[in-house]
Amino acid sequence: MLILTISVQYYVRFSYIWRIVNSYGIDTIMITTLISSLISICMASISNTELLIILPVALILLAIMYVALPNKTEIKESKVCISSIYGHNIRLQDIKAVELAETLPKIRLRSGGLTLGPIRKGIFILEDLGQCQLYLNGDYSPYLLLRTYKDEIIILNCSDSEHTRALYHTIRQHIAKR
Repeated sequence: MLILTISVQYYVRFSYIWRIVNSYGIDTIMITTLISSLISICMASISNTELLIILPVALILLAIMYVALPNKTEIKESKVCISSIYGHNIRLQDIKAVELAETLPKIRLRSGGLTLGPIRKGIFILEDLGQCQLYLNGDYSPYLLLRTYKDEIIILNCSDSEHTRALYHTIRQHIAKR
């Protein structure tokens, strides 16, 4: 019972750090520093038995926090660069169509990747579209739908709808120039 209580206490501390990370937009390096500091504090104040329970929990929470970080999507060097654990670079010349959608088709199956609440990253099967690569930071509309000449479908969004719209217009302009 004591170990469970201690684990819950440290989970609450990790949750508090995660709220700080989300509200201030702290990057991965800062998260790692915060977590390692918290682990150092924990290690100084607990026994080896408690550490065997708490350390795996802390590592799992760290992995979940890293995976849940929002995608950073930008256009660099004629590529759409999606930085994420399942990141992707798509050459602008490989994009044959771009659409902006307010709703997402129903997800039938996740075939590879993760779903963490509204966060979806990886390969999913969508109704009417089939296999797609999703890079969704949440249930924020609009969604940017990219179709490539290799018959890939990539759907992404940004936490800020204006950023998603700006990406859409930039990619659309590039396609129109061809």
